[in-house]
Amino acid sequence: VLVLTARPQATLAKYGERGARFALLEAGSHLGALQAGTARAGLGGVAIGAFQDRALLALIGADPRQTLALLAYAVGHADD
Repeated sequence: VLVLTARPQATLAKYGERGARFALLEAGSHLGALQAGTARAGLGGVAIGAFQDRALLALIGADPRQTLALLAYAVGHADD
């Protein structure tokens, strides 16, 4: 499972509330690249958008005061 996070302080400082939207747009772009790479490797993948943010951040050792959990992406062998 790959976890995509953001540390938005600099983006928010520069762009205000629009910075949060930029982080989400970037997450979507990275998700597309993950999906394409997964398919090229002959693997299957699924985006996970529903999770407990603090629990996921704790699992990966990220500080929830500075880090946002944007999405998780599970990768594995594709069923034939």
